[in-house]
Amino acid sequence: MSKFLDNMSGGQKKAFYVLVFFVVAGLFYLLYVGPVMKRIHDVEQKIAQKEEEIQKDLAYLSSEADIIKESKQYDQYVSKEQKSDDDIGKEFFSSLRTLSQQANVTIEKDSPSDTVRADNYIKYYADLTVSGELRDVVSFMHLLNSTGDLFKIVEFTMTPSRDEDDVVTTSMTVVKLVLKPNV
Repeated sequence: MSKFLDNMSGGQKKAFYVLVFFVVAGLFYLLYVGPVMKRIHDVEQKIAQKEEEIQKDLAYLSSEADIIKESKQYDQYVSKEQKSDDDIGKEFFSSLRTLSQQANVTIEKDSPSDTVRADNYIKYYADLTVSGELRDVVSFMHLLNSTGDLFKIVEFTMTPSRDEDDVVTTSMTVVKLVLKPNV
């Protein structure tokens, strides 16, 4: 190697040393600095991702009070105790009769129809036929749909009476939704 360097002029030696410096620097970068920088970049990306997840979690935690408040609004609709289908049916029809009396309509026929079960709720259907003055029947329908017992008229058919002007007979299917408590 020294013979090689002795045969070179001063400018060639400087160029050779610069070349060796850049080769060594390139190898150093390739073997050490590059992998370290890549690892640092990967760690910074993971930190940024975790910071984003923490921000989302903090947002959820900060809304915990709102979630609890909203949950309490719906507590009145969730069944506190496990009742039998017969008990729920009796309460359902008792409530229907009470509402019909409030609205001044007559229930001509009432019968349970169907029960649909899902994971979080049970739907109880009833078929009703009511009669009364049009405004009273509409008032009854409004009472059904606006009660806190989660009643809803699914379908109805209204037929005018032949004998009296303002009297209608209405056949309807009403559903009562019973929410199961979260276990």
